[in-house]
Amino acid sequence: MDAETASSADCIPATALDAYIQLRWDRRVDQWRGLDVPEDAVVFLGSSIIEEGEWSHLFPNTTTLNRGIGADATQGVFDRLDQIIETRPSKVFLYIGGNDFSRLDDTPEETWVRLQKILSQLQAALPETALFVYTLFPREAQHADKIEAFNALVRSKLSSSHVTVINAHPWFLGEGGAIDPTFSNDRIHLSGEAYRIWEDNIRLHLEK
Repeated sequence: MDAETASSADCIPATALDAYIQLRWDRRVDQWRGLDVPEDAVVFLGSSIIEEGEWSHLFPNTTTLNRGIGADATQGVFDRLDQIIETRPSKVFLYIGGNDFSRLDDTPEETWVRLQKILSQLQAALPETALFVYTLFPREAQHADKIEAFNALVRSKLSSSHVTVINAHPWFLGEGGAIDPTFSNDRIHLSGEAYRIWEDNIRLHLEK
């Protein structure tokens, strides 16, 4: 069971879940450490929404690196940016922030500050790298207000920066601010059809 899905199950103590998430994060980061990866790859960076994407199959003619970790939050991404920077990617597609609300119960403002730190560090270290940030997709209805507030900050604060913001939230929006069940079987993660819609948007940016 994915940690994000498990977090909604009352049968798992929060302390045990947090320990599981941290140990898995450590294993993933350790596995990537020191890998001989090509420069100028396209990096997909974020949480399980990124991790579950079959990017190398969706874009077989592009060298891609999947750097998604299930249940990761903005601080987790920030803490592993050195690995992203050392690959010298040509493009970074970033999707992160939902777990800051569902797992950590942070505010949109707190999450935005950490996202800003991520982008500032990437821009400073990789001035030639194209950065793409997606607004958060809808998920369970109880998180709708925070997601909408966070997305509003992303759209407004990054509108004049060198980061390309893609407003993806409306793509899969259902009733009451929740994700349309057509595109998710657990109210969080994406179906194959949803990834194909996302693929079409990413392809537009890959071809530029």
